[in-house]
Amino acid sequence: MKNFRIFAILCIGNVSLFLTGCFGGRPTGYFQEESAITTRGGFGENGVFHDIIYNPEAIALNFPGYIVGLDKGRRHAVGNGVIYPDSNLEDQRGMRNIKERMRSDPKIHYISHVVRDEGKPYGQDNCLIYTMYSQWGSSKINAGDAPAKMCFKDQANTGKSQTAQVDSYKALDLLTTELQQTIKDKKSKDGHGYTHVIVASMGWNTPQIKAIQNFNSIVPHLKNAAGKSRFEPLFIGVTWPSVWSSQWLDPLIKFASYKAKANDADEVGTIWISEIIDRIKFVAPPETMLVGIGHSFGARAMFSAICGESISGKARLSKRKWNTLIGWQSAFSINRFTENGSGDGFSYSKGCLDKVDTIVLTASEYDTAVNSAFWADMAGSRDQWKEVCSGLLKEGNKIKINGKVNCITSDPDKKSESESEIDIKRGYINYVDASKIVLLSQPNTGGGAHNDIYRAVHGKLNWKAISIPPN
Repeated sequence: MKNFRIFAILCIGNVSLFLTGCFGGRPTGYFQEESAITTRGGFGENGVFHDIIYNPEAIALNFPGYIVGLDKGRRHAVGNGVIYPDSNLEDQRGMRNIKERMRSDPKIHYISHVVRDEGKPYGQDNCLIYTMYSQWGSSKINAGDAPAKMCFKDQANTGKSQTAQVDSYKALDLLTTELQQTIKDKKSKDGHGYTHVIVASMGWNTPQIKAIQNFNSIVPHLKNAAGKSRFEPLFIGVTWPSVWSSQWLDPLIKFASYKAKANDADEVGTIWISEIIDRIKFVAPPETMLVGIGHSFGARAMFSAICGESISGKARLSKRKWNTLIGWQSAFSINRFTENGSGDGFSYSKGCLDKVDTIVLTASEYDTAVNSAFWADMAGSRDQWKEVCSGLLKEGNKIKINGKVNCITSDPDKKSESESEIDIKRGYINYVDASKIVLLSQPNTGGGAHNDIYRAVHGKLNWKAISIPPN
């Protein structure tokens, strides 16, 4: 009995320490503002998706570019002044779902910060174009010690917590002005402008730190693949709250968050990334190639932004076609490209080829994340590749895409360009069986080979896709 009491006391003590570790501790520098807008995490919450403003010298791009960071907060804390779009009879089921979630979900997305990274050693001169987290410290902490500096000494570049969602449009206006100036400066400095504007987004359960690490793999591999070809991109990486935060029962929490984050990806793409895309199309010179790259749910968000309809129902700012859209191991239904729209409630007009010149989708038999999703028909699954491509391979296809399809089997063993089977065509949905290059487990990730998209061989495929000249 005595031993049992000692054991019970030790257990209670350990539980107390555990709970103290989870719920107690010292405040962070932005704690007061984070608490007010409910981005501190917890069961079913999203955690912190603005790590970069704590460590802008370390959590940074290793090349020049921009990070647009989204957070998600409780409606009562960040949603003052929001005007929600009305549904109409012409809305597809997926769009009606997004509009309903905007009205009924207790939390809403907003742009919380925009960072300019210079790509210099030691993270020198990285700064904030916009932030909603402007209140560093308290009476006991020196406000001058805030780690992230503003690019400009102008209080108009900060938002307010109560109107965070509405102030996101201020962030977009500031980003637009910044991009216009950056494009102008580039042209005047070296006589020629950027070759590409690249917008990228990562997928489910990818914290901001990891997303930026992934960007730091994608772009350098693209640069190396370009070889002697001129490749000077203007890069914008979008990070979004793709994780439910929990310090215990982690696998269970991740599984429960799947559907919520699938819907979040569509919402983020339809509302915010689409706004970024529209503004880029408006400011980018005609000779600059426009590129979108997404992975998993990040691909879902990118395709929702570029291929979907405007949530306002109004015409886009620019009718300019996007040049290249790449979806690595996409976690959305392949039936978005069919006429009946049976995939996720969406149907892309003309297979999205009326909005994008060149589409690339990859699939792999070794991606257990999408292949095991038996309840969905994921574009990243090789089973769906076979359903689409079997007819083109003379075996009788079962899924009929609304648009021209080019079925490809990747083979990195081919030595010459003439032998290459990665023959990406403009004006097509290029559907690639990437099983020969998407086949390894990425360290510290799950889903089999789902995250094997950050190596040199993948940079070569990206380059092949984005180097196709426009019409």
